[in-house]
Amino acid sequence: MPGHPVPRSQWVESAETCAACDKRFSFFISKENCPCCGRLFCSTCLSATCELFPMAPPKAVCPDCFRKTEDWRLGQREQQQTSSHGDTVAAAPPPTSSAALEAKVKMYEEQFDAVKSNARQLREENDSLIDLLAAKDISIANLKEELTKADVLISDSAKAAGTLRAQLQDEPHERQSMERRFEEAVQRAATATQASDSMAEQIREHAEAKIASEALVARLEARAQKAEDKYTQSEQEMKELRAAMKAVNAHNAERIDELTARLQSMADANAHLQREYDRKVEVLHLAEQYRTAADEMHDVEVQHLRNYLTYAISTAMKVVEAYGGRQILATKAVYGAGSADAPARQCAINAVDERLNESNSAGQHDKGELSHSVGEAFRPQSEAALTAEPSGASAPKLCTSHGTEIAAAQQEVSSQREVNARLRAELADKERRLSELQRGCIEAATAARAELKGLRRRLSETKLAHAGWRDSCEACLIELQRVIEAAVSPVSVTGSEMSRTSATKSRWARPTIVEEVQYPSVAEVDVRAIAPVPGLEQWEFDTVAEAQRGGEADVLMRIGHQVALNLHLFPDSASLHRWVCMLATVQANYRANPYHNQVHAADVLQGVYALMCSCPDLLAQMTAMEKRAVMFAAAVHDIRHPGRSEMFLKNTFDATYMQYNGLQVLEQMHTATAFHLLATPELDFTRGDMDDAEALQFHGLVAALIGCTFMGRHASLMEQWSCPLQKGEKYDLAVAADRQHVLSLLLHAADVGAQARGLAVAPKWLGIVEEMCAQGDEEAARGLPLSPGSSRNASLERDQLFFIETFVVPLFDLVHQLFPTIESPMRNLRAMHARYCMALQEARAFPPPVQYRKPTEPADSTAEASHAEYLNARQAALRNQEKALEQSMQRLREAAAAVASREKQVEERATAARKVEASFNSHRSDRQEAFSSIDEEELLRATAAVVAREAEVQQRAAEVEKMTAALEEREEIASRLAEQLADVAEKMNGRRRFLHYREARLRQFEAALRGAQGADLLSFNDVPSRMDYTGAKPAAAPASCDRISPASVKMVKLESALEKLTSALRSLQGRSLSPESKRDTWAAACAPESS
Repeated sequence: MPGHPVPRSQWVESAETCAACDKRFSFFISKENCPCCGRLFCSTCLSATCELFPMAPPKAVCPDCFRKTEDWRLGQREQQQTSSHGDTVAAAPPPTSSAALEAKVKMYEEQFDAVKSNARQLREENDSLIDLLAAKDISIANLKEELTKADVLISDSAKAAGTLRAQLQDEPHERQSMERRFEEAVQRAATATQASDSMAEQIREHAEAKIASEALVARLEARAQKAEDKYTQSEQEMKELRAAMKAVNAHNAERIDELTARLQSMADANAHLQREYDRKVEVLHLAEQYRTAADEMHDVEVQHLRNYLTYAISTAMKVVEAYGGRQILATKAVYGAGSADAPARQCAINAVDERLNESNSAGQHDKGELSHSVGEAFRPQSEAALTAEPSGASAPKLCTSHGTEIAAAQQEVSSQREVNARLRAELADKERRLSELQRGCIEAATAARAELKGLRRRLSETKLAHAGWRDSCEACLIELQRVIEAAVSPVSVTGSEMSRTSATKSRWARPTIVEEVQYPSVAEVDVRAIAPVPGLEQWEFDTVAEAQRGGEADVLMRIGHQVALNLHLFPDSASLHRWVCMLATVQANYRANPYHNQVHAADVLQGVYALMCSCPDLLAQMTAMEKRAVMFAAAVHDIRHPGRSEMFLKNTFDATYMQYNGLQVLEQMHTATAFHLLATPELDFTRGDMDDAEALQFHGLVAALIGCTFMGRHASLMEQWSCPLQKGEKYDLAVAADRQHVLSLLLHAADVGAQARGLAVAPKWLGIVEEMCAQGDEEAARGLPLSPGSSRNASLERDQLFFIETFVVPLFDLVHQLFPTIESPMRNLRAMHARYCMALQEARAFPPPVQYRKPTEPADSTAEASHAEYLNARQAALRNQEKALEQSMQRLREAAAAVASREKQVEERATAARKVEASFNSHRSDRQEAFSSIDEEELLRATAAVVAREAEVQQRAAEVEKMTAALEEREEIASRLAEQLADVAEKMNGRRRFLHYREARLRQFEAALRGAQGADLLSFNDVPSRMDYTGAKPAAAPASCDRISPASVKMVKLESALEKLTSALRSLQGRSLSPESKRDTWAAACAPESS
């Protein structure tokens, strides 16, 4: 083609958009140069291929260059055909001279140049015609649009003309009807004028009644204002009381700390005094022992003294007899004086003995002083035995000094006792003051609590009175409005209607506390403006924090929109928009309760979604209708909840309770409200792709799911949900009925599982306690019986522990046993249970898992042996199957490699064949004259080679298809073998659980035997008469141990083999190991354990 392809130096180097489709180049849209014109195009526009040079491979070019090239080639072919046809028609006999041949060649060249110029002109004319056709198409499209608009205007004008004609035709009839209505109005005016006089007096009375009602309303508003002022004042007093209580508690705490410190110091001082007192008592005890020894020595000395006096008297008698007269008298006089002093000395000695005896109980001197005093007391007595007169004077001195020392010791002891008594009295006084202070604090707290209860009671009474006044005001206003309407209306009120209006309401006609359905405007809801919410698949997701972050008013809409996107619930944007509008309407119908509000609904919706994500098998089996049903049921399961229980509605004769006949009242009300909203076309997200049968299934599933949230059915539902575990089975998720049971279980768990969300999230959901306490306050104010858990005096931690241990833990334990992948709720419940026990300072064990099935024990060891043989046989069969599977896998790999190599060869040969064919075609089209010189035999050989290669390619393709079918069959065999291995592994896991249970029972039996043996040994030590029984008891223990030990060893071996087999199965299913590593793994799994 002349002028093409352009040289590479003239190619366009940079551009922002494609030259054909104006797409902007980016990371995902690449740009390439057209090898013909050099402009930049995207990969989509460079889709046509053509040969730019003879015998060259085809290249991708732009559409314009492809069209130009094809037009040029077509023109060349037509020109060649024309020239060849002209030559054949007007040809003369072939010239023989070279001049003629040159002239003919020159003529052909001129004709070729003329054809080229004609082709160029034709191409230019063709381009201009194409442009004209494009402009013509644009103008035709514009004309069609204008014609369509004109047709629309004509049809509108025709419709307007038709309506005008109809109005003109109806005008006489309307004029007649208006005249007739005017006559009737004149007649009614006449009758009204006649009745106005009779009604004037009634209107005047009604006006007076309106004035009286307005005055009553003003008085009631004043009373309501006073009640609000009292309520504000009571709140202020409550705040002041709380502040005073805090101050009193702080002051009491300071006083208690101060008294505790003083008591501690006094206790330390008392301990020190007690230690001193004990030391001195020990010293006195030693002194008493020393004094007793001294008394014995003193008695011996006194006896010696008496013997000496007797000897002196006998000697004096002999001297008197030996000497005479005056000497005898003098001796008698001396003897008489000595004998007169002897009784005095005897009395002194007796007095000293008595005082020494008294000092045995009251002496408090130390050992050194007392021994020194006793030594000095003995020394004068021994000297007095030699000389009578000095001894008579020293005895009173000894007694006096000893008495002084004893008196000092007694005085010191008495003073110490007084100090101790004073300290004890002071300590008792302080303890008494402390007890009085504590008693005063308790009394003050009790009084404050009682006053707080009184204020709350008065507040509730005030609220009830205000509500009653408001109801009465509303009733008065309604009555006044009815009277005014009756006065204005020409129809008179009959006596029966007035009697019904004035009659007292029955208990069966009381109003309901459930609010009416709200319909907010959803016209401004923009789905694209909703912010994404990440992390919804996590069970510990904090919905309260998300509500605080993005706004509590639309948290349900944000989470429900994100869940719908994650689950692909809706096929189009219109259904998704209706779903978002439904969520906006649903969250507007939740009251501002402490717990049952739109945040709780959003939390349950997220919780169900998180539990479903933790069960991928369930999520894979669920239909689109079931996903929508469970999400919709979670969103509306507490809609229009009044913040009061069903028992409260029953005791107050609420209209909602009477409407649903007391059968799951709130759940029926939630379901009815949900489908009442779904009846609105703008909110019906089921009308897009759900037929009548699916709609009925949707209604039944939503009603059943919401009904399962009723706590009154908890026990029966738990029994129903645990039926597969009691039979040793599990739910078949491929069955719709089993999926419904599982979905109801997950919804109920998400509804009551707020305390299983983790330590950081669970305390934020204790608003249920405040809601129940508010219900208890209203029940107390109305004089109704209190509902369980509605008392403010109960312990929060104890109530939560009861609820967790009774309801939440068994529920999530059942969920965990059915779906072991759901583990985090039980872990969080353990942490919350430990926290509440720590707050109560109690050691309470976490509830153990529930054993829903009680397996029977084997009768004897023969069954165990047979089972072991069966396990060995199964293991051998598994090893054989593993070998066969490994061989088949190896053959599959070899076949896959062979197929890949053959496919590669086939592709190479096909590419070579395409190249030969392309070169043949291009050579034949572009070089028509040169083909005349090619040898016909070479052309035939090339054609035969191409045909042979095509046949070979077809044969190889047939072989590839056969190998593919064989591979598919082998893969199917491998999948069946894998399923059989999985079934065997599941059965062996069940057997392993049974062996664990039996081992636990054997351990219990051994523990019981050991306990019985210990009891027998104790009874042997206490009662010797049982020697025969206790002697026989220990002899049975070794036999039981010998009988149990082989079974325990065998169970350990079986458990180890099962674990290895399980790991081998996982590695085989994963197909990530090499054949050698798999063979080693299976060999290690099947190798016997060393004993």
